[in-house]
Amino acid sequence: MVHFLLTSYISQLDLEIKEAQVINQKGTPWSQLRVAIAATADIGNMLIRYRVLNCESPYKEIECQATQTGSQLWLAVDPHLIFDAVVAFDIVYAVGGNTFKDDNNGNYYLCKKVES
Repeated sequence: MVHFLLTSYISQLDLEIKEAQVINQKGTPWSQLRVAIAATADIGNMLIRYRVLNCESPYKEIECQATQTGSQLWLAVDPHLIFDAVVAFDIVYAVGGNTFKDDNNGNYYLCKKVES
């Protein structure tokens, strides 16, 4: 019970999805996944687990890279998705040596489609 409360507390207060997009690359058969998450400095590492919903695809993981110190901005990019991909993802992160998952209360997060 305590673990669930701590997970919910951290997810709601310490993570904010700033960007979650699938960018269609005109003139190519590819789209690019781009996810940016703002987080407190307490988070030690983060990864995105995602799946393309409009084709058979296993879950894939992308390590996020911290782009700022202090209040950190984490960035995950995959430049080789199928064109017009529909992507659902969750966030896995570590705080104080413990690993947590934020999956939007079991609904997962969906990426917005954007044309380049």
